[in-house]
Amino acid sequence: MALEQDIAELVTASNNLTQVVDDKIQQIDSKVTSAETKIDSAILNFANSHSSQIVSYYDNARHSQTSINPEIDPLDETKTKWKALPTTGTAVHMYPSVGQLTKVHSTNCYSYYPGHYEDPQHSNDHSCTYVQFVLANDSATSEQINTQLALQNSNHPYYGGWWDGTGVFDAKVIRVPGQHPYSRLFIRYINHAIVAGKAPQNVINFGGNPTLSVTKVINYPHIKA
Repeated sequence: MALEQDIAELVTASNNLTQVVDDKIQQIDSKVTSAETKIDSAILNFANSHSSQIVSYYDNARHSQTSINPEIDPLDETKTKWKALPTTGTAVHMYPSVGQLTKVHSTNCYSYYPGHYEDPQHSNDHSCTYVQFVLANDSATSEQINTQLALQNSNHPYYGGWWDGTGVFDAKVIRVPGQHPYSRLFIRYINHAIVAGKAPQNVINFGGNPTLSVTKVINYPHIKA
């Protein structure tokens, strides 16, 4: 009788253990299924967010600061006013989403330091001129663009490099209240000092003559910048 009792208890314990193992396996399977679902959903959302694009096309013409001939900002001589990027293309206008990721595709965004060739080096020109991008209402003025950028209160990157190559750059998107939302690419030039302890100089007279070529601008309405 004692042996039969031991066997019965062993069978019961084994059955209980099997049930515990089965429950754990089901919990693991459930978590794996949930994780796979979340991964599949994340992949789908990632694909959808990147495939949903608002695109405008430019003609890849080579522009320089001299050819664009921007006016200097009356409030800051180290910057120019915003100016619409010239183009002969017809597909440059778009309805971009404000605050969303926006990229400028360029085959050339060239800046250099003319003071590098001075003797002594940088004795007169210690600046480099870079470019900034913004998508704004077609009829927006430079002052209106600056007002809207100030309201965003965020860093505005600048671009350019001493190499003749391609690049993809970030652009801000603003919308001027009361104006038609049809937007296009605006640029401005900005000087930065490349010598420690020096202040940026007048953007028209110092910092070189950067060049720029743009092929397209893409706004991703489902990706937050």
